[in-house]
Amino acid sequence: MFALFSRTKFAFAYSLIISIVFLSGCGGGGGDDADGPDLAQASLTRAVKIMPLGDSITQAIDGRASYRYWLWKDLDSKGYNFDFVGGQRGAHSGSNFPNDFDLDHEGHWSWSSSNILSNASGYAAAHVPDIVLLHIGTNDMFRGGSIDQTLNNIALIIDAFRTVNPSVVTLLASVIPSDRSSDRIAAFSSAIAMNYQSLGTDSSPVVLVDQNQGFFVSSDTYDGIHPNASGEQKMARRWAAALEDIL
Repeated sequence: MFALFSRTKFAFAYSLIISIVFLSGCGGGGGDDADGPDLAQASLTRAVKIMPLGDSITQAIDGRASYRYWLWKDLDSKGYNFDFVGGQRGAHSGSNFPNDFDLDHEGHWSWSSSNILSNASGYAAAHVPDIVLLHIGTNDMFRGGSIDQTLNNIALIIDAFRTVNPSVVTLLASVIPSDRSSDRIAAFSSAIAMNYQSLGTDSSPVVLVDQNQGFFVSSDTYDGIHPNASGEQKMARRWAAALEDIL
């Protein structure tokens, strides 16, 4: 289900992530990479910083857990040393529920890719994430935004994080479907899948996470746009599976 970057092209990235994410593998992999030790060594004394970044689908509304809850529970149960980072805490107009997890994120209700781009450099400088989980573009499609411009904004967002951390790994989602602007959402998700590889570099890969296929508006959302508990868990599994596929 997940389209992954080439193991040959991104061999350095694989060894780096093995070193910084999988605790039991901290001593192996990446030893022959001249540029690899800095972050790998840092991971022995600090958690890997993961930034959930996007719009309301990342943030969730008062009383909703968000995919972040289920993802945090999954990663925590497997013993990963990680830290969700961001300047936001909790949900729109209230609190996430359940809220017994790391609430930090950068999900912003109703924001478009342009809004995220305007703030990306600040987020990068403030938190310096190792991994960014990026789900953005839904509101662009709702408002008639250009698919090409939205993709360009995503490229610039990634570049903003890369400027601060040249080895940042971006997990880029094809966005979940919606009963609003459904054809444009589908076309945008397809465009992400076709173009994501051009956004990656050898030291800073971009990995596609397919959040669109197999996600059903009728059963996985509560309002035709935002995920319900079923949709949140489905999104979390796909983020987690992408991380495990990298490992």
